[in-house]
Amino acid sequence: MASSAHSSGKRLQHRCLRAVLRFVDNAAGGASPSLRGSARYLVGLIDQGRYGEVEALLTQGTRKAARRALPFLATRKRRRSATLAIDAPTQRLGPNATLVPKSAWRYPSPDAPLLASVVIPCYNYGRFVAEAVRSAQAQTISSFEIVVVDDGSTDAATVEVLDGLAREGGITLIRQTNQGLSSARNSGIAVARGEYVCCLDADDLIDPTYLEAAIAVMMADASIGFAYSHVRFFGDVDEVWQTHDFDIQEALVANFTPVSAVFRRDDWREAGGYSTAMRGGFEDWEFWIRLARLGRRGRAIAHALFLHRRHGRTMTHDAKDMHDELHGRIRALNAPAFDDPALRRTLRGLGGPQRDPDAMFRTLTPAVAADRRPGLLVVTAWLRRGGAEALLLSILRTLAPAWRIVIVTTEADPHLMTDAFRAASTEIFHLDGFLDEAWRRPFLNHLVASRAVTHILSSGSAWFLNSLADVKARASHRVAAINVIHNEVPDSVFRAAMNAGATLDHHVAISRQVERLLTGAGVPPSSVTYIPNGIDAAPFAAATERRAGLRAEFGFGPQEIVLIWAGRLGIEKRPDAFVQIVAALQRRLRLRAVIAGDGPLADDVRALAVREGALDAITFAGHVTPARIAALLTAADMLVLTSAVEGLPLIVLEALAAGCPVAATDVGDIALVVKDGIDGVLVPAARPLDLADRIAGAVKTGLATPESRYAIGARFNAGPNTLDAMSGAYARLLAALA
Repeated sequence: MASSAHSSGKRLQHRCLRAVLRFVDNAAGGASPSLRGSARYLVGLIDQGRYGEVEALLTQGTRKAARRALPFLATRKRRRSATLAIDAPTQRLGPNATLVPKSAWRYPSPDAPLLASVVIPCYNYGRFVAEAVRSAQAQTISSFEIVVVDDGSTDAATVEVLDGLAREGGITLIRQTNQGLSSARNSGIAVARGEYVCCLDADDLIDPTYLEAAIAVMMADASIGFAYSHVRFFGDVDEVWQTHDFDIQEALVANFTPVSAVFRRDDWREAGGYSTAMRGGFEDWEFWIRLARLGRRGRAIAHALFLHRRHGRTMTHDAKDMHDELHGRIRALNAPAFDDPALRRTLRGLGGPQRDPDAMFRTLTPAVAADRRPGLLVVTAWLRRGGAEALLLSILRTLAPAWRIVIVTTEADPHLMTDAFRAASTEIFHLDGFLDEAWRRPFLNHLVASRAVTHILSSGSAWFLNSLADVKARASHRVAAINVIHNEVPDSVFRAAMNAGATLDHHVAISRQVERLLTGAGVPPSSVTYIPNGIDAAPFAAATERRAGLRAEFGFGPQEIVLIWAGRLGIEKRPDAFVQIVAALQRRLRLRAVIAGDGPLADDVRALAVREGALDAITFAGHVTPARIAALLTAADMLVLTSAVEGLPLIVLEALAAGCPVAATDVGDIALVVKDGIDGVLVPAARPLDLADRIAGAVKTGLATPESRYAIGARFNAGPNTLDAMSGAYARLLAALA
């Protein structure tokens, strides 16, 4: 009873602490990334119930703060040692922080005929293990093997599943009596033939790019001895654990390196393998500390490429219950790391020798899986929720059957459309948070060579356009580069495209205004192709048949005039103008308004609605799925677009496909598809607030009647802005530049 009360009290204490840490995370903003990272890490530990680690870290942090605030409390002066350059593939740390050679198993060689090995221990996890194997088989590299170790499974269904996997071929199955995870991993690695090893638990998954990305990190920096990624929890929990680079000081009190970290097989040998003394849990934590003692740095990829399944009570929960005992074993097995501060300073000061960029990924390139299709490298700034990204996804989905598509992003962003883009390609690499600046161009060169890339499609990345000359110069074959310009603003992307000169083989203008901008800047007309945006109209036509039901579903009254604004809440879209338009119209019409989208101005727009007295009339829907957008456009009486800058926004095409009139500023090519007074109303770009009077007038003249809606939809479907027309134009352009 007392124990239960104690546990409940501890949970309550840590829930309160979690609330404080969340406040710190929000309050720190961009001013202190390290403080935010620490707060988020502690919140993650609390969410996982790892209270002992939280308390240990806080105790350590308190001591550090005291030493900084009261220097006289320190018993000795601390100084970071000079950086020691270590070549992890051929060297290890010896006595007295000296570098000693090691016997290396390098790919390709008799000791390592394969680049990598995935070792999957399995004990009674037949319901999961096939999925783990499939995720390993889907890797972008081909020079690897899968070793499954049956650790004495007693479940007949598991034995049957493993037998079936063995009969399929493509895996090595080892069976042993039940000896625990450490022994199972050691047994698998002992027969492995890869230079690199990834231990994947039977209930977990890895992204198709996981091995290639982790190995690339280790090849780029020779001091890195193990690489891993952020972790996506799925199953009972849906969240991301944001791991970070390994630090020996922190690792003595808490583990922040996931079990799936990739390491060199010869380092496993040098370290003595996973310790069987750790049966019961934390065997991976103990192993990372021993790897670090060899002089190995750990590097985190800031994207969730490892998927950890949460399902009821598992060995992880059992290990937490034994935390103090298991941590004591870790300390006993790694006394030098715990007791020798000089060793810790040396380990924290390690660095790698300079690498030759041209040789950085030399052995990785031929290890990538081959494909009969020509390679198309697609480079964009980000995969955020926006019209340009939705357009790009539509194009790539139609090209995917004929092309091997690899997608690269170049800027920092949450990349919330990554999962959607997997419909076009599973080969997606986000450079920011993955590779240091100096490693990125060599990695692009690796992608071009390993995927037999013949064409590059660039969209919105000034950094890539500035790097294009180097990428093309280092390619062993001809590569045609195409850049897409989305609006007529001469921004950094446009300037980079102009600076690229003849390095860019062709430009795509998505509007006539962009076409004029390019030719006016000196681009030969023969190097510019106008390809207007297009959409698949079918979902909107289907929704139109259910308009009355959709209005009732959304709670729109029969006599209400419903306006929808959809897009990114950013300064270029001017959502504040829409709020002012609603405020003006609500005194003249029985009005309902919906703002569909999110972005940096979300809080400001809501605050403006309060000040303008329009909050009750506006529904803030946040991010809305494509299916929901189709339903909203069908139910609404008018789409309102207040942008200062556009090319040819997809939302306008979608509205017309649904028969929804459009009230917009006359920007980009909108006037080519919206005929003023027929398909909607237009006002000068500099006067978005004039839309209030034009909307009121359009309602009076019957622009939103069922008959008008039918005519708008019919005109759109007979026009050139269809998905087939757009995708066909891109396919023909790629073929012409072969």
